[in-house]
Amino acid sequence: MIGALDYESIRKYTTQRYSNHIGLIMQALRQMGRRNIVDNVRIK
Repeated sequence: MIGALDYESIRKYTTQRYSNHIGLIMQALRQMGRRNIVDNVRIK
């Protein structure tokens, strides 16, 4: 299951079609054990 907060935030700023698409990708990555751990992210 995708983290509810991640999916809900994506749905707020994309189309329904894209949010469904990316939701499936996120679910597949999670099932594969993929993790993106980040720390101290800075955007300039």
